[in-house]
Amino acid sequence: MTEDKARILLVDDDEVFSKVFANELTQMGFHVAQGYGKDVVTVLIEQAIEIVILDIVMPGTDGLQLLETIKSRCPAVDVIMLTGNASIDNAIASMKKGAYDYVTKPVELERVEQVLQRCLEKRRLASRNQMLKNRVSDLREGALIGRSPATLEVKSLIGRFADSDSTVLIRGESGTGKELVANLIHKYSSRRDEPFIIVDCTALKESLLESELFGHERGAFTGAVTRKHGIFEIADGGTIFLDEIGDIPQALQVKLLRVVETKAFRRLGGNERINVDVRLLAATNRDLQEMVRKGEFREDLYYRINVVSILLPPLRDHPDDIPELVDHFLGELRRSGDADKRFSDTAIQSLTRHDWPGNVRELRNLVERSVLLAESDTIEVSDLPINVSPLKAILRSFGRDSYPTLDQLEEAYIAWILERTGGNKQLAARILNIDRKTILRRLAQGDSEE
Repeated sequence: MTEDKARILLVDDDEVFSKVFANELTQMGFHVAQGYGKDVVTVLIEQAIEIVILDIVMPGTDGLQLLETIKSRCPAVDVIMLTGNASIDNAIASMKKGAYDYVTKPVELERVEQVLQRCLEKRRLASRNQMLKNRVSDLREGALIGRSPATLEVKSLIGRFADSDSTVLIRGESGTGKELVANLIHKYSSRRDEPFIIVDCTALKESLLESELFGHERGAFTGAVTRKHGIFEIADGGTIFLDEIGDIPQALQVKLLRVVETKAFRRLGGNERINVDVRLLAATNRDLQEMVRKGEFREDLYYRINVVSILLPPLRDHPDDIPELVDHFLGELRRSGDADKRFSDTAIQSLTRHDWPGNVRELRNLVERSVLLAESDTIEVSDLPINVSPLKAILRSFGRDSYPTLDQLEEAYIAWILERTGGNKQLAARILNIDRKTILRRLAQGDSEE
């Protein structure tokens, strides 16, 4: 018997056959309605029908024409045609018009059930694919800000693997948003209504971390005056996010591996085996493969947690996302009551040239600082910290191992000012406090040197 209580509409003019066949379909576990002599489309809509079993030959009704009507009005409904052996050609024609399959009369119940099960499985897959597409679409507009290819790839991976129970290893530099990605994976999973618990593996000593994860019994160690339930118990049915898993001590790595493999553990000082259903997400900014090579991280645990890997790119690798990120952070500040301010185009350009060692976290902090300190409603380059100034961008343009002369720096700075003023040499001369002819002379020298 099928577990899917799918709603089937049977359309056949033979009352005796319809009654017997409907009873058999009901015994298979389906909800069955009959629609001969009725407005079939109305029945489909009112009763949320998923599958129609439709006779091709009925007096006063053209089954093929009715099929076309159903597929045009209710394209998500699947249609299975009923036909006699003499009408096989019509059955094949019906499939070209959109029918899912056909069965012949007299019907073989085993064949009917097989066709229905295949149809249901196809519908389940189609529904899941649509859910994934909707999830990725939501992510494109959601909390993970940015539309660069690198960011869209991360969103796609979240959408594809969120509803899996596989462990996920989220890799990336500090500040790239690993916790946000873990939160989104949980949010878009079937566990979304269950606990989501974050464990900072760097914040607890080894003894405390083990107690936090697995709990302890009364008297397990000095100070254990009561039983404590660990995070794996509390998160049963939900998701645990182990942030900076590379910092877990090796002795605890063995116990964590056992829990991942067996879905069971014992509290510290206890003998009771506790079974849990928990999905594990992990994150690190360290090179776990190198740690495995050095013997600092267990190889078997590494492969267990690295079933699915999501690499978050550093912000310097997708600077095209910076304007959208800045707008997002400004919007958050406006909603919290801070002043309504904006960054000038030249300030945004300076931000896109910065290498952002602190990644998105550094950018968020800079936006907040600039909003608080800027005196006008428009945040200019002069309002930015010195490490995001044009001088640093100019120096970087010469290359990491290059040492520009003062003349080269002067020429580069004049070019930057001209870019900022839109090529207005008179305005650039006033900003630089030099004569306009000096600008022309310096630019001419640069051209002759090239």
